[in-house]
Amino acid sequence: GSPAAGLIRGPTLHGKLSSLGHSMWTWACSRRGQAGGAKQRSCSVDSGTSSTSSTQSAMSSSSSRHEAEVIEQPCYKQIEACILPPRPGCPWLMRAPSSSPYTERGRLRAFACARGGQQLPMAVFEPDWQPVVRSGPRRSPEVFWLGEDVGWGARTRHRLELGEFVCEYAGEVLSDADVEARCLAPGRDAFLFNLTNQAQWRCLGAEPAAQEVEAEDEESYVIDAFAAGNVGRFLNHACGPSEEANVTPLYVFTAESDSSSDLIDVRFPRVAFFANRCIAKGEELRYDYDMHAGDVCDIEGQARFLACLCGSQACRGRIY
Repeated sequence: GSPAAGLIRGPTLHGKLSSLGHSMWTWACSRRGQAGGAKQRSCSVDSGTSSTSSTQSAMSSSSSRHEAEVIEQPCYKQIEACILPPRPGCPWLMRAPSSSPYTERGRLRAFACARGGQQLPMAVFEPDWQPVVRSGPRRSPEVFWLGEDVGWGARTRHRLELGEFVCEYAGEVLSDADVEARCLAPGRDAFLFNLTNQAQWRCLGAEPAAQEVEAEDEESYVIDAFAAGNVGRFLNHACGPSEEANVTPLYVFTAESDSSSDLIDVRFPRVAFFANRCIAKGEELRYDYDMHAGDVCDIEGQARFLACLCGSQACRGRIY
């Protein structure tokens, strides 16, 4: 489904800045000196932008009334799709292939190929006549509380098939420089996901709309889901490949039905999670953050360490 299949490893988190841990929200709070304090949660969202009602409805149905009263809901603005910038700079364009990466039932074919030993593609291209990611998940995952050690997570409310679209990672799309500036505040360097970079634009076969432009001169972009996001921001880490890391993120380029052009700007893919195995109803949804030692540094440039609690046989002992 992608001309770049097997050429580059898939999308990764914003390594230098991201402090996403096994408990993304607990970690963000710990940077404010509130480690493990779910009852003391706070956030930097302006008043009036919190989606408390939507997150309350997503709480685990098995939580006791006492727990529901004590644990504050994470404070953020609920959105369904990424908030895109005015698209400055020079577009990097490529022509979308006419074939579909999906089966007739909307399952991603790449996972069947991966089981045969082939590497998953870095990106796929969704045609306008088969809107899988654009149509949204058939049922959104549920946000639930996992306890003080882990924090919030997300689980499926129905059985998922191999290759089935789970949800999108939504947030505000910003330039790398803008994200750097935002993340100077303590506790602000979380919920970030890198979009394609300059090397990947070239690997995809894209060309700049202005011929004199070089990829190295153009900024790459990042999804920031700290203040505005969707359920995708709650998916926790599990080292993979493993049974625990049951979903995989992929870049998905979508052809819009109302567009007269079949050219795609490869700087702005969507990030979509797909089931990499059959997942039972009620299972927690997790993916490998694909981070390494030295990827996350403090203000002084010192490498940080965060232990991994995923419990998988492939556990590396650390998230970064």
